[in-house]
Amino acid sequence: MVIDFLETQERRQRLTARYVATWHPNKPPWTAHELVQAVAAAVDPAGPVVASWPTPRAEDLLDALALVVSARESLEYAELQLLDAGRRAELTWETLGEALGYAPTTARQGASGRARRLLERWPGFRAGREGGTVLRQDPAGATDRETGPR
Repeated sequence: MVIDFLETQERRQRLTARYVATWHPNKPPWTAHELVQAVAAAVDPAGPVVASWPTPRAEDLLDALALVVSARESLEYAELQLLDAGRRAELTWETLGEALGYAPTTARQGASGRARRLLERWPGFRAGREGGTVLRQDPAGATDRETGPR
């Protein structure tokens, strides 16, 4: 999936202009995540009501849905960076998996599998000051100090 940066910026600016009463074009637009939440709240009858928010138009809904893709991509890349940093900091897969919400019995396998899937999405990922990633070696068969071989 290809995300067009300019199109994403235009969507963010359009929604920010409609949903942020105090926004000025010289200020940066809200993040994709914030805008998706704002439009979702505006269509949710049980959600928080902000007097300055308009009734969402079809274009708002389409912009927000497109921004979901952008927000997800951004969060998943950040997740990959954090997993790599966690392994560099010698955190175990079990500890990382529990932080990601996996049950203790599946945390190690869940976190290492997640790292593998994220690396498949970004095969050229290079993190850390050395410009490499410890995740390339880890998920395939490394050991955790606390739990031994996988």
